[in-house]
Amino acid sequence: MPKMKTSRGAAKRFKTTGTGKLRRFHSSKSHLLTGKATRRMRPLRKGTLVHPADLKRMLGFTSGRRDVPVIVEDGQVTIGFGGT
Repeated sequence: MPKMKTSRGAAKRFKTTGTGKLRRFHSSKSHLLTGKATRRMRPLRKGTLVHPADLKRMLGFTSGRRDVPVIVEDGQVTIGFGGT
């Protein structure tokens, strides 16, 4: 059976946090900006996490991979990169 391929569109739109959550960016920032107030645009600059209700569907686009390491040192298991 061939390898599952990651959707390249999803790879460009989502990043994985250190704890394995999916991070996304806001829409409505590319055109028709003169009609949008600065106050409305400012919160859209920051990214946000994918809602848990959509997480299963988004992981389907990325072949279910989160690329989060599991580190075992001296019998202690650490999941993630140490981020929050």
